[in-house]
Amino acid sequence: MRKGFLKKVSSVALALTMVVGSINIVPAASHASNGANVASNITWNYFSIIPADGKESSLDKLHNGHVDGEDGKKVKYCWYHALTHIRTEDYPNGQVPLGDFATQGWVAPGATASKAQFWAANTGWDGQYNERDGSLVGDNPYGLRFYTSNIPVEKGRTYTVSFKYRSTLKGKKTIYEKDEYGDYKYDENGERIPVLDENNDPIQEDNYIKHIGFNVINPANNNGLDLTSYSGCTSGGSIEADSSVEGEKTVKVTVKVPKTYAGNAICVQFTAGSYITTYPDETAMKGSLFVDDFKVTAGNQYTVKYICGNQSYTEHVNAGEKASGHQFAVKGKTFSAYKVGSSKYNLSTPVKGNLNITCVYTATKKPGKAKVTFKAAKKSAKLRFKKLSNAKGYEIKYANNSKMKKAKTKTTTKSSIAIKKLKSGKKTYFRVRAYNLDSAGKKVYSKKVVKKSIVIK
Repeated sequence: MRKGFLKKVSSVALALTMVVGSINIVPAASHASNGANVASNITWNYFSIIPADGKESSLDKLHNGHVDGEDGKKVKYCWYHALTHIRTEDYPNGQVPLGDFATQGWVAPGATASKAQFWAANTGWDGQYNERDGSLVGDNPYGLRFYTSNIPVEKGRTYTVSFKYRSTLKGKKTIYEKDEYGDYKYDENGERIPVLDENNDPIQEDNYIKHIGFNVINPANNNGLDLTSYSGCTSGGSIEADSSVEGEKTVKVTVKVPKTYAGNAICVQFTAGSYITTYPDETAMKGSLFVDDFKVTAGNQYTVKYICGNQSYTEHVNAGEKASGHQFAVKGKTFSAYKVGSSKYNLSTPVKGNLNITCVYTATKKPGKAKVTFKAAKKSAKLRFKKLSNAKGYEIKYANNSKMKKAKTKTTTKSSIAIKKLKSGKKTYFRVRAYNLDSAGKKVYSKKVVKKSIVIK
């Protein structure tokens, strides 16, 4: 295998595998009943650097033209910008079949929504490499991954992802020298020193352990969701598949879909490629990961219905959480209180069951007569308002005649306002009234109007 070529390509493979998750678009999720398995209709997909048919392609098929390098010269293979040269019509699933990569696997035939076999012909040994010097800088487990089709979810709801798994993955690992304290010995290049046989070849032994990434992502942007609780895996979603152990292990995690979530679906994926820096003994393994009893269960929610006359609004609240509240737009009315039955209801109370909440409204109070002072200035006038109960703002009409013909109108919610571009030496007539706002955002004006005229300086 051409390792130099591998180092350059693998960073491209990482980028590719991170962007192929735009699986399929699902319609907005309807409200699922408590405990429903929302993953009952999923299918399983896979990404593999070498596809199932094992076909290779030429470098020219991977790229589409030459580009300028950092030194200004034409570079034959632009790894940093390779994504812009991928011929997507040749690889509709984002697959880049290059013989330099051993990473290969697929979903075995016969998979159902709850049960699947993920076959790895080779989990590979690719990683992330520095484009400039070719140095290894990180893992690339995304070279082989298995993932669900989109699973419909509701914003703000909690879901439990659960499954059982077992493994037949097996590979070889090198035995390295250790000191008297059990720590590895390293050479002058910082590499572990292998134990050699009589032919000076590194001694290897069977390896049955493969760490596999497991995470819940948003297919709209590939962002992962935090696990709010977990068992059978790490907080980051890593599982340890040990093929030397018989029987199945169980994983159970919960995630909460944020109310500000982009989209209406999640995707569950397993990354089975190489963790070449984190677990260097687990490369180039062969075998299967079996997943069984896979479910995504909708968390318990209660129905909270807000009622106002013939209007209603329904929200679904997670058990033990608080209702968000809802207010209606009612002309001439102001929200007063929430009631359940004849008792007032406090939104700070955790919801423990289905609720019908009545929204109580009262007539919007009109403010009193505005308290305003006028001060003439050069070609302007300044009005100041004293605090007034139930006043949300003020409407000011002004004209150069007492009959208010062709009057101009300004409104303000501040405690003062300057009226400019007035005629110097002339009298300006003002009419001011305060206003309140009803629940529909409409102005409710004071009955009394302040009338005033002043001579502008």
